[in-house]
Amino acid sequence: MNESSVESQSRPASVPDASGPAGPDGTQSAGPRRARRGLGRYMLRRLLFLPVGIFLVITGAFVLISLIPSNPAVAIAGNTATPQALHAIDVRLGLTSPLPVRYARYLDGIVHGSLGRSYYTGHSVLSDIGAYLPSTVELVLLSLIVTVVLGVILGWLSARAEGTPSSVVLRSIVGLTQSVPDFLLGLALILVLFSFLHVVPGPIGQTSPLGPAPRNITGAALFDSAITLNGPAFGAALRYAIMPVLALGIIGSAYFARATRSALIRAYRSREVEFARALGLPRRRIEWYALQQALPSLLTYAGLLCTAMIGGDAIVEQVFSWNGYGQFILGRITQIDLPEIEGFAVVTGTITLLVFLLVDVAIALVDPRTSLAARPRRRVAWLRPESARHRFAARLRDPRRTHPSEASAGADAGVEASARAGSADELLTEWLGPGATRRPSPAERAEALARRSHRHQVYLVPCLAVAVLVGLILAAYLAPLPYRPNSVDVNAVLAAPSRTHWFGTDSLGRDVFSRTIAAAGVDLPLALGGVLASLLVGTCIGLLASTRSRWSEALMRCLDMFQAFPLLILAIVIVVLTGDHTGTLIVAIMLFVVPAFIRIVRNEALLVRERRFIEAAVAGGCPPSRVTVRHILPNLTGPILVQTSLAASTAILAVAGLSFLGIGIRPPTASWGGLLPQGYENIVTGQWWPVVFPGLAIVVVVWLLNTIADYLDAHLGRGARG
Repeated sequence: MNESSVESQSRPASVPDASGPAGPDGTQSAGPRRARRGLGRYMLRRLLFLPVGIFLVITGAFVLISLIPSNPAVAIAGNTATPQALHAIDVRLGLTSPLPVRYARYLDGIVHGSLGRSYYTGHSVLSDIGAYLPSTVELVLLSLIVTVVLGVILGWLSARAEGTPSSVVLRSIVGLTQSVPDFLLGLALILVLFSFLHVVPGPIGQTSPLGPAPRNITGAALFDSAITLNGPAFGAALRYAIMPVLALGIIGSAYFARATRSALIRAYRSREVEFARALGLPRRRIEWYALQQALPSLLTYAGLLCTAMIGGDAIVEQVFSWNGYGQFILGRITQIDLPEIEGFAVVTGTITLLVFLLVDVAIALVDPRTSLAARPRRRVAWLRPESARHRFAARLRDPRRTHPSEASAGADAGVEASARAGSADELLTEWLGPGATRRPSPAERAEALARRSHRHQVYLVPCLAVAVLVGLILAAYLAPLPYRPNSVDVNAVLAAPSRTHWFGTDSLGRDVFSRTIAAAGVDLPLALGGVLASLLVGTCIGLLASTRSRWSEALMRCLDMFQAFPLLILAIVIVVLTGDHTGTLIVAIMLFVVPAFIRIVRNEALLVRERRFIEAAVAGGCPPSRVTVRHILPNLTGPILVQTSLAASTAILAVAGLSFLGIGIRPPTASWGGLLPQGYENIVTGQWWPVVFPGLAIVVVVWLLNTIADYLDAHLGRGARG
């Protein structure tokens, strides 16, 4: 067998031969032509949906921003303005018109190429987008390159070393990196690379006002210097971009490495790769086949990370004074500049749709099977008792085909058939084979006891993590602190860590240790409240969305459109426009957490609905509500617990990000995110302790929550982490 024949036999199914099988006349058969036509129809449908999606994004952005309670007139005129002056401003801005009239006016402006004008500067929204968006796109693309390269390397090494100590070390590094907020990593890079090592310039923007600068064409310094062939300006801009690109890219690479590892492990266990390995192909060729198998998943995750960075990089832009679109819109949100906010939502939503379109087309080209263009959609009628009765009755005719768990779960429908089959011992013998009813030997009992003891030891780590979290909350409320959190000492300003002040003091002389412990009593209960509310709402909606009815599909499409908007900016908008009280902060946390709950619960519920005991329950006449509550929901306990732990870590990061921007928990109340900007001004001069210790508290708490999620996923979940 020559090498070409080996390659033709070992080609995986996900990488079909481009030429296709030949027909009797030497031409290609109808199969590849039908696949190409199906792929063309799929791409045409995606292109035709794009204008519809953009229209829905525009409508959703307008309705969402218009329905949030706000008063731009007060922000423009001030709190001392008279009601007559406020009404005059509302009339001038067109805010007194009914919502349908304003919507029609907004659509008319978009048709004529206008997204409105700023309430404060009078500039066109489109001109501001053109001035600030290119620098954000440049930052996102550079960060995405770092994310993909590092993520693929780490994920490939971890998947290749699966089951070895090296894999454990790599997974620990990835898990620890996932626990670090991007803005905290940015502060750490400033401290190490600029303050200590002096290898990069300070966080003052894209270029230095005193150094070589490119001609301003797009606003993106690297791109402008490249197209104008300005070498010195390109080198200077590249040095200024190192820290923000690393801050976004390293954090993104941790998530991408986890996705790469999972996809490659599935590919290594696939039949195509196993066949290639059995043929004795070189390892390099097998690795290439596995990467081709994992490529659709990697493209999908890269698209998700790209859309998450657009708008989600606003805090990083703020830290490094990047002067991008995210930093620009943060200033407009605090001024309640509604046209700019609506324009941002429209632009980011449209970019998200374009990215998803490109990702879907790329996946369809890589693996045409994923387009499902020629596959008819199968209608599942799980709520029809008559169909379920027929299927279950067919299985009851042959008791050997029924598993004991399925028979016990469907006892309401099949108890009579089970009684006719004989005694319990006879049934067990028939189902499980001879010896199923005998008593275990002492050695078997000892082995079973050892397995149970090992299972109990496995939960030691998550129990310790829970104990540490509970201890932090109790210490914040009950432990005697060495100093009051808001006590100011002008004689101990920026004192270094010592026996008197364990974590040092901040710029006002307040004890950092006392404020870090007190912040646990603020951040953790707030995050817990948001997670519990998200658990209730997300579980209910996810169960309703798993019914496979038409309105459930519409619900999921609405969720897709909602997630097209940058959730960080949306949370900031809600908190700023409605006020920073506890209820608003919980709603802001739910924006980050509820979509994941809905998708996890829905996907797991769909899997449970296909199992036989659900058919038995429906055949027995159980109403849909009882089937959902008594039979489906208990089988979702593991994935829900895993997602709850992940949601808690996400909530901690969300609260820290909002507090870092001064939104939500405002000074002088101590919060972990709020302590960071108070030490940001001093970090460039080497006073690291006001930032490092609160940042470590965030990292440790998030890492503990992720550790709990990992252990729960390994022993209770069904792959909820993906």
